[in-house]
Parts: sequence; structure tokens; C-alpha cells
Amino acid sequence: MGRTRLRGRPAWALGVAYLLGLGGVSGCGDDDIVEIPEELRGEPWCMLIVGTWGHYDDGSSEMILNEATGSAAAGCLCASRDDILAGTRHDELNGVALDICQDIAATKNFAWDECQEDHDSGYWLVAYVHAEGDDAHFKPAGLQCYGE
Repeated sequence: MGRTRLRGRPAWALGVAYLLGLGGVSGCGDDDIVEIPEELRGEPWCMLIVGTWGHYDDGSSEMILNEATGSAAAGCLCASRDDILAGTRHDELNGVALDICQDIAATKNFAWDECQEDHDSGYWLVAYVHAEGDDAHFKPAGLQCYGE
């Protein structure tokens, strides 16, 4: 009594029992440790896309903004404060900001925009924000960072 009898059961039952931890000792071992990818380590940091304009054929212009929040658009990634202050993720963050700027511009049907020019000139490089607390609205919904 007290023993689980698997005799006569289909082979898949043994596999299910094993996966559920019924086929042996189950515990936390080295195989259970999940390594967090480098690109998700740190905290959410954003480069604000400020003062960048899109221009229509009729000569009118519109500032490129985050339509959902009504504030500056931002390119964001996970990074350590040290990386941001040292500028080691500078080019990567500037590239993410360019992608976001161009995505927004594409929805507006501008004749031309300043996204590439502002990216290449380093115009956005002074506009970093730690996207937590009062500035959490800059962080995109899909960005999940894991602190170091």
C-alpha cells in the first residue's frame, strides 16, 4: 500500500508522472536557474525624442510625440546607471530612439522628418531619463527589466 502503480499504464503516463515530479525527487538544482539575458538586465532607461519634427507637403509641421501619453516619444532599453553615465550604451539607445521616431513618423505620412538627422547629429543624447516613478510613463508596456 502507499505505492503508485504504473503497471499497465501507457508509456505517456510515465512521462507525465516524471514531468509532474512524481517519478523522482524534485527540487531546485543548478538546472533550474534561469540566466537573465544581458539586454534585460538593469533598469529602464530612455532617450527622449525631443524637438524632432515631421513636415508635410503643404509646409505645415508637427512635433513627433508619443500619441498615447501626449508627451515626448522615447527609445528605451534596460541598462545599469553606470552604463548610462559612462555612455557605453549610448549608440544602442540612440538607435532604439531612431527606430521609435521613424515608426511614429511612418504613421503620420510626413513628406519628410528630422529623425535620421537628429539621430546622426546626437541631438537626443542629452535627454536621458530613468523611466521609473514619475517618469515611468516613458517606458513602453512590453519592456521588462530585471535589476542588477
